[in-house]
Amino acid sequence: MARRTNRFQFTNKRHSRLGALSLVMGIISLVSLLFCILYAYILAGEIPRIMVMAGVLSVILGCVAFFESIRSRRDPDVFMTLPNVALVVSAIASLLWILIYIRGLIIMLTN
Repeated sequence: MARRTNRFQFTNKRHSRLGALSLVMGIISLVSLLFCILYAYILAGEIPRIMVMAGVLSVILGCVAFFESIRSRRDPDVFMTLPNVALVVSAIASLLWILIYIRGLIIMLTN
């Protein structure tokens, strides 16, 4: 039986820098979400306005990461691992942030 000599296939693909950046932004948004939830739990819901502003900025960061990961998936000749992971992480972070703010608005409007 002949041994196969060409086991490796070389490509011109590279890792997407935009995908890596959007992954980092998505992770920052997710970590800040967990930190804000923990901080609000410790203070029994009485959080300072600076934490609310940090939450709003984190929502914006998560949404930017989501759209940048979509944009990085359109790049030709890149490995899709980083953009796909960034898309999932930023989508989860943005969705959770938006649901928390919608729930807070509903609670505020019904009281």
